[in-house]
Amino acid sequence: MKTIYTSIFILSAFFSFTQPKVKDFKPDIEAKKMFNTFKLKRLASNKNICIPEVSITFITRSNWSSTKSKGPNEATSKAYFVLNGIKKETYQSIANEAHDYFVKKLQSVGYNIIPYEQFTSHKKFEDLGEEIHPKEKEFKLSGFLDVIAKITGATHGITFTAFNRPNFKDPIGTGNYMKEGKIAKSLDAAVAHLEITLEFMTYTVGKSREYLFNQTNYSVSLESTPQLFISNISLNMVGPDMYLGGINMEVDNYYAVPKDYVNNFTMTDKYEGEGYSAGFYVINADDSKYKEAALANIKAYIDKMIELIVEHKN
Repeated sequence: MKTIYTSIFILSAFFSFTQPKVKDFKPDIEAKKMFNTFKLKRLASNKNICIPEVSITFITRSNWSSTKSKGPNEATSKAYFVLNGIKKETYQSIANEAHDYFVKKLQSVGYNIIPYEQFTSHKKFEDLGEEIHPKEKEFKLSGFLDVIAKITGATHGITFTAFNRPNFKDPIGTGNYMKEGKIAKSLDAAVAHLEITLEFMTYTVGKSREYLFNQTNYSVSLESTPQLFISNISLNMVGPDMYLGGINMEVDNYYAVPKDYVNNFTMTDKYEGEGYSAGFYVINADDSKYKEAALANIKAYIDKMIELIVEHKN
């Protein structure tokens, strides 16, 4: 895989910054190193599971901006990365296949899957509140490196739900768990929502030191490599007894099935009518290779989730 090196800023102070690294996924890794569980045993004991939602947010754009907030050599610099070449039909297909794979894996370990239509036919279904997908969203990022410099950014993604079903408000932390709990009780099943975020780039911050006129300057660079990996995956469940629980990804502990999906890089000053002082790095992807890599990563994580569910089921 080719790495893009982008100079981000220069600052006149020492700082430390740890960037989580994406490790190669190995089948023998312990599932408990990848996930946290909460109240899973009680929910996994339900023999019936209903899955109204499998949603995947595909990150398609990232931008980073840095501003030196004090001291000499004030500067602002930017870097933009855009994923190009993936059809919307491909995103939808990935979501559909992820759903079907999850269902088959649950069935293979003895669960009965309650049809989606039984969930939507319940009188409480219309009270849940829903969002129609595909839906675009932006995630803001911001942080300070000591008090000398500020780095900000945003990742832009588009969310697809399996079979273009509605996306429901998260039952945990909202009033929806009571409504979903009534549906779960009626179905005698645990209601499960599987949500995934898929990134297209990995980033590593590097720094170098230079001495100039009795002053120490540190150049900070961003090493960016096209690689698909899952940055977030969660399984939130509501049981027929109104019990909440599920599985969440271990924070800052990323694993990836390394598969190349890129045809080439291009550099441009404008992208889809947008122009900036810094150019865009456009990652031109191979549509079929992207789908293959995405599903390889998603299935690897689902397999490990199933391991945890079986462990807590018994």
